[in-house]
Amino acid sequence: MANVKGLPASFGIKAILLAIGVHAVIVFAVGINIMFFETLSSDNTKVGPEVNPVKARAISQEEVEKEIEIVQQVEIARQQKIQDALKQQQQAEQEYEKKQREIEEIKLANLQEQQRLKDAETQRLKSEEELLRLAEANKKELERLEKVESELAALEQQRQERIEQEKRDSQEAEKQRADEEKRRQQQQQEQQRITEQNQIKHQEQLALIEQKKAELEELELKAKLEKEKEQQKLQQEELERQRIEEQKQIEQQQALAEQKKAEEEAERKRIALAEQKKAEEEAERKRIALAEQKKAEEAERKRIALEKANERRSISEFSRYVPQIRAKVTQSWNQQGLSQELELETLVLVEIDQLGSVLDVSIEKSSGSKEFDRSVLNAVRKASPLPVPLDPDLYKYFRKFEFKFNSRSS
Repeated sequence: MANVKGLPASFGIKAILLAIGVHAVIVFAVGINIMFFETLSSDNTKVGPEVNPVKARAISQEEVEKEIEIVQQVEIARQQKIQDALKQQQQAEQEYEKKQREIEEIKLANLQEQQRLKDAETQRLKSEEELLRLAEANKKELERLEKVESELAALEQQRQERIEQEKRDSQEAEKQRADEEKRRQQQQQEQQRITEQNQIKHQEQLALIEQKKAELEELELKAKLEKEKEQQKLQQEELERQRIEEQKQIEQQQALAEQKKAEEEAERKRIALAEQKKAEEEAERKRIALAEQKKAEEAERKRIALEKANERRSISEFSRYVPQIRAKVTQSWNQQGLSQELELETLVLVEIDQLGSVLDVSIEKSSGSKEFDRSVLNAVRKASPLPVPLDPDLYKYFRKFEFKFNSRSS
């Protein structure tokens, strides 16, 4: 039997047992009644009015089992109804939770929409601030252009005065005027080149202005049309002022060209002198370097010659001291226990200090006999200090030397 949510599993079993007990009590009571009425019917003495006995029938075990089965089926049906009610309750709870989730999702969507509207409002405020900033920048640009225009007017006046002065100068010197005319033509060519460069620069500036204009069109919407007209007007005025400024710059450049040419000529002369001086200094450095190199080579030759002389001297000294060293080591050599039948020879490396004391001694080439090699090492150590020259210049040749021992020649 399936468990019912909220009820223990033993609850149904207890209910069935209770129903069986109730039916057993009923059967027992019916049996008692039957026995009672049979007793009355068997009594021949009739007292009082005649009593008609109630006929009862016996309930068999099979009927009891059928009753129990019916009770079980009723209980199962009841449990099924409880389960169905619980399932309906669960479905209702699930539906309620689903509705709650839908409500939460709707609330979340509303909050997101409110945040989006808030962000859009913030962006709109930023756009308005950007428009105000651009308007302020345009205002400052107009002020700058007015200032430039006033400066251009002053330059134009100076140019007119300079032209008058040039005319007076041309009347005084016709030949100089012809030369000036030739120079002016050259300057005009240079001016034309500069003008072309300025035109390219103006075109780039116009392209930049157009780009800014396009950005403003996207932000200002309807108000943009009015601002575009004002910008176009300002651009035309700017072009006109730039043209006037270019004309003045060209005239100024004509005057500066000669001055620059003279300065360049002076600079070339100065550079030529500096290069000449640099070449002389370089030649002097090379001469000094060559002299130092020769001096160093001479010192190196002397050093090599001195080393060779010391080496020859050390070889001579070493040859002179070898018999003395051999004699002292032989005196310290204990050959007891060594075989005299074989001729053994070993080569040792000896390291000494400046006073001849033995610092270290090792086998360079073994004789093949460990006892013989050990006796040679002990003899060298025991003979310390060895007779060596006391000249410190010769010490480096005596610091380490090889020494050969032979068992027969000793």
